[in-house]
Amino acid sequence: MFPRDPDISALQQVVATALKNDDPSSIDPAEDVFDQGLDSLSTMEIVQRARDAGYTVTYMDLLEASTLGEWVEVLREHAPSSGV
Repeated sequence: MFPRDPDISALQQVVATALKNDDPSSIDPAEDVFDQGLDSLSTMEIVQRARDAGYTVTYMDLLEASTLGEWVEVLREHAPSSGV
């Protein structure tokens, strides 16, 4: 499941899961996620999970935003419509 309201801790969990890391708090939100071991295939899987949850984010959106803090902003910009 992808978080409906992405924040740092929720994205730490998403990235930790992708990295098969049991300690989400070890994912530094200020450090480049790719320097922490995330690869392009894992990023594509995260994008697909986000899109399945209604986000309009693209692979390039996350590649260009390389820290979790930047990902939070990007995901909020591409959040699912509330339908109201």
